[in-house]
Amino acid sequence: MTDTIPIILDNLPYWRVAIRPWEYRDDRITSARECFDILESIAVRAGGWRYPFVSRDRDRMHIRRDHAEAVVNEHEFREFARLYRSGQFLYVAVLREAASNHALAEASRIYRHREPRGSTEPTGGVNIVRMMRLVSVAFLNLQSLVERLHLDCAVQMSLRLANINRYALVAGTERQMDELYQAADEAVEIETAFNPKDLRVKPLELAVAVSRDIYAGFGWLDPMDFVLDGIQEEALK
Repeated sequence: MTDTIPIILDNLPYWRVAIRPWEYRDDRITSARECFDILESIAVRAGGWRYPFVSRDRDRMHIRRDHAEAVVNEHEFREFARLYRSGQFLYVAVLREAASNHALAEASRIYRHREPRGSTEPTGGVNIVRMMRLVSVAFLNLQSLVERLHLDCAVQMSLRLANINRYALVAGTERQMDELYQAADEAVEIETAFNPKDLRVKPLELAVAVSRDIYAGFGWLDPMDFVLDGIQEEALK
């Protein structure tokens, strides 16, 4: 199972980030280069879809504005590969033209207090690699809770993550990101307070429930009814 999280970005009304809240391994990937090759091989360029990737070339940042690209250092390349291989991050895709009028109106409402008078375009943005790392950290910690802790403790942790500023990933401010990192890190401290034998629910069921709680708590808009032809199937091969 994969779930889809839409995130509003500047000039990119909908991002779709599919993650797996439980362990997943792709044996094809042994290096960052192989990770990028696979991601680029499943790029979708039809019907308004663009498959963003992390640029290897700083000069490409300003060549094509319709790509969501980020310049990263070698450490972040390795982090990208680790995150993809762990299965916490499966794919990212952006739908440029098909956002509904309701979604655009909601984006404008969220950001109106940040915009110049008369502007109707959403503002702000999210660093691709940092966002992926954040999602990975949160779910790795929740997975650990699922495996080791009492159900009530895991649910408490999910709600803690969910109730931190619901627009944190949308606004992408340093303070909000730091709050999320801190909340995820607190899971490690909570682990020592419970006996693993106290687990009273199947890990998979709890992981699914926790992920849904987090999505709802952040206030993300409901995913639009689009079938991502070929993306998920190819990524799972």
